[in-house]
Amino acid sequence: MEPMTPRARTLLVIQLILLAIAIALYLPLLQTFGRPYTGAGGDARYGQALAEFFLLSGLWLVLAAMVLLGIGGAMPRWAILVALALVPLSGIATMLAEDRLATRPWARMDIIILPALFAAYALWSRWPRLQRMVPARIAHPAALGGIALLTLGSFAVSVR
Repeated sequence: MEPMTPRARTLLVIQLILLAIAIALYLPLLQTFGRPYTGAGGDARYGQALAEFFLLSGLWLVLAAMVLLGIGGAMPRWAILVALALVPLSGIATMLAEDRLATRPWARMDIIILPALFAAYALWSRWPRLQRMVPARIAHPAALGGIALLTLGSFAVSVR
């Protein structure tokens, strides 16, 4: 087991700070998704929708930053390109899933799983202990494949 370089340790600490920020956005987001709009007036509905939008946008910006910090870690070039393409697509898929919650409660899976997969994959790319626990031959297809399947599935259901 090799010791981490100071730069690698700093990047891991930044990843962990971003994870804390992501969790701070993720938990209130989970509480607002699927909740009926409160209040009788249009202003209350608009305010709640705006809050959901800002929480979701902030979460995906933090997840994108986590993926960018993963560059230079254990992600090969192809995985970096796939992850960077999937970040905005999966963010849109999550917004689409939120719109479908009233008619398709299972759409909550996209909202719950997609951010967690991105955060786990980004952390894995920088944390040698996680890389020893989950080898690359499993981590890349499991994380990126799962994200791609959920994202494509969300788009497929939305066009129906």
